[in-house]
Amino acid sequence: MGKTTVGQLAGQLGKNHSSVSRQIDKFENEGLLISQESQEDMRVREISLSKTGQKIYQQILEEREKALNKAFANLDDNQLEQIKQSLELLVDSVNTASEE
Repeated sequence: MGKTTVGQLAGQLGKNHSSVSRQIDKFENEGLLISQESQEDMRVREISLSKTGQKIYQQILEEREKALNKAFANLDDNQLEQIKQSLELLVDSVNTASEE
């Protein structure tokens, strides 16, 4: 994971800048994030995961993969294909709605 700004993260989460900034401060104090002023614009704060944060993020990814593999283990190829098609329809629908 690379750097992002507080504003970008707030936009992705649909939250206001100040509430995301407060949460980032908490995570930084817990050693999960690193923040610094942007070299291009001192008003912008860039954030990234610390080494501890990266480890936790990797653990989350691994656990999510295990859970999904377990959830799909008893499905046959036809059922998996149906799920895939349904998800593709959902993505298309969401993308179309966001363009309107």
